[in-house]
Amino acid sequence: MLQVALIPNLPGAYCVADWLVSIYSQAPLVFAPLLMTIWATWRNRNSRIWDEECKLATDIVPITLGWWEDYKAARTPSPSVHRSGTLTQWKKPPIGFIKLNVDAAFCLDSGITGLGGVFRDHEGVVLGGFRHTVMVSSSARHAELLALLLGVQLAIDQHLTLVIVETDCMDLVQAISSSSLDQLELGFLIDDLRNLVHAALDAKVVFGNRQVNLVAHTLAQEAKAGQFSIDFFTNIPPSVEVLIFSDCNDASSMN
Repeated sequence: MLQVALIPNLPGAYCVADWLVSIYSQAPLVFAPLLMTIWATWRNRNSRIWDEECKLATDIVPITLGWWEDYKAARTPSPSVHRSGTLTQWKKPPIGFIKLNVDAAFCLDSGITGLGGVFRDHEGVVLGGFRHTVMVSSSARHAELLALLLGVQLAIDQHLTLVIVETDCMDLVQAISSSSLDQLELGFLIDDLRNLVHAALDAKVVFGNRQVNLVAHTLAQEAKAGQFSIDFFTNIPPSVEVLIFSDCNDASSMN
């Protein structure tokens, strides 16, 4: 669990206070999430004593890191960046390209996450899509990153090239396009995604607001509520038929 939380193991510490001071001096970036993890462990102990409910350590750490990610996001001012216009409807990709919309649905209490995505060509024809249930992810940002990773990997596996990946998580779009190494909890996954994007013939990852991502959002919600093991489909699920039809009609009127 120390490795999951990126907390260094300091065998030379003689007591808890010495250990905390050493971590603060040697790894200050993980000191705050460490304190939050200690608090969550104490809270879980009280829940076991008074409510006879208890979570496993493998659940507590990811959920706690999710709280920490959400706390940081709430206290970080949104950067002034250019978002791709004021587009409020899904837009078809250029001729010869494929657009992949991905989204994630994350439950803060349990960590259960649903991933969803849909591939469409320049005419709006659905080439495939996916739903996948992840039992535990650490935060909404982690969930969105998992959706991107799975979507790009499926594009490679299904030999879908010239892909434009659209997500409503601006934070990750910026992180992927940055050349610097992300030193935070999800940095290694962001680096994996950069490598996958390159392997997918330099797929392009762009931002789109929630309105243009309704199909992927609905698929992700279904995956969170059910149990899907990388359900890659070519037949459109009834739950998104109307949304896809609406996207195509609105996109046609815009082109």
